[in-house]
Amino acid sequence: MAASEATATEIRPPLGAAADPVASLDAMACTSARSCAAGGAYDSRVGQRLALVVTESGGHWFRARTLQMPANAVPAPFVGS
Repeated sequence: MAASEATATEIRPPLGAAADPVASLDAMACTSARSCAAGGAYDSRVGQRLALVVTESGGHWFRARTLQMPANAVPAPFVGS
């Protein structure tokens, strides 16, 4: 596969995600062709918009995980939500 080609992969949402979680990946970084991390957001079962992170290792994407924000974090609205 050429460096400019990619294959789409469905990512499993975090546990506690809504049935249709309206998830998005907004940023991605890779240390090699098969080792990446991506961050974004999803809708929880109780209607919250939460941050998520998902990692790839050796070409395998793991289930997304909810990011726990620090207790003193100030909530900010997601652009476009």
